[in-house]
Amino acid sequence: MENNIAIALGAVLFAVIFARLRKSRDLIKDIPGPPSPSWLFGNMLEINLEVPYGGSQFQWQKTFGMLYRTKGCFGENRLMISDPDTLKHILSHPATYMKSRQQQLINETGLGSGSLLFVEGDAHRRIRAVMNPAFSASSIRALGPTLRKAASEVSEVWEALLDVQPSNDVLDIYPSLHNTTLQAVGEGVVGYNFQADKDFAARYHNLVVIAADRSKASVLTDGILPYISKPVMKMLLNFPPPALDKLLDFKAAIGTLAKKLIKDKIDALELGVEPEKDLISVLVDSNSQSTSKMTFEEIKDQFATITLAGEDTTANTVAWSLYELAKNPDLQRKLRTELDEAGPGDAVDYDQLPILNALLKEILRLYSTVPQTGAGRRERQCPPAL
Repeated sequence: MENNIAIALGAVLFAVIFARLRKSRDLIKDIPGPPSPSWLFGNMLEINLEVPYGGSQFQWQKTFGMLYRTKGCFGENRLMISDPDTLKHILSHPATYMKSRQQQLINETGLGSGSLLFVEGDAHRRIRAVMNPAFSASSIRALGPTLRKAASEVSEVWEALLDVQPSNDVLDIYPSLHNTTLQAVGEGVVGYNFQADKDFAARYHNLVVIAADRSKASVLTDGILPYISKPVMKMLLNFPPPALDKLLDFKAAIGTLAKKLIKDKIDALELGVEPEKDLISVLVDSNSQSTSKMTFEEIKDQFATITLAGEDTTANTVAWSLYELAKNPDLQRKLRTELDEAGPGDAVDYDQLPILNALLKEILRLYSTVPQTGAGRRERQCPPAL
């Protein structure tokens, strides 16, 4: 007990000293921004836990402009940027602006050191070059039958639910929508039926539920992560808190599955079997022909990356799209007309559907699944807007 108290007091003392030392050399401390409600949480509760999301941030943007200062946990000064030109500059200069340490720690721990979301520099360029054919227009078009099948099946599920409940009841489409997108990602991306694997589906569901459960404790944990050293992180992996435990459980499950599926796809390719249409099969085929190959472990790490990045984001985007269409019957009628006139699924040119494209772009703009991301500086340099 006394040891736990000593560790806790030591952590708090470290945070205080670190914050004070950092404050004296902070390049953005004098930039205007909203007042901080507390030293411990800063503005992070307003940014992460506000319902509906984004109200304070839109107000701050009106007051302070497209670039302003907020407070993170432990008095940290953070630069909030929504100016498109400044964001373009940051994203196009990875040698100057690196991914945040917090983000990278989560990426490496949960997805693997070979994940496209973790690697940087030459390794990122090499892996991306091998993966590009898997995400070409022709490869994405080949997923059409899988996606239409998933859409048809979830429609049947909703119709069956409507048949057995009163007409004025609210139908919660969210669970079945996530089940459908997980199935579509499994069949279309990795060539595997995730939903038929009850153990895997349960592990994935547990991860999604706990990841969506944001709280003061999770905000504080995010604030502490950047200061955790690799040795301390290794100790945490032996006694992980619940959220990290679910992430590691999912990583282990999909890692085991990925090894088997990749080996099967490589063996089939060596036997001269025509590659299947799923994206991982295309990736394995592309890698076999590349001069700068991905390792087996790097291919394996893309399984968790694509599954997590593809399922939750897709389900949320579809859910918000249906929500906005339900609020706007006139837009819904126009979209139905556009889709009816486009012809059967195989013949549709999705680039020629202006209403559908406008809807999706607005949904992605207003209801972004990842509304903010962090970056740090490799050098003492500020964005050009400053």
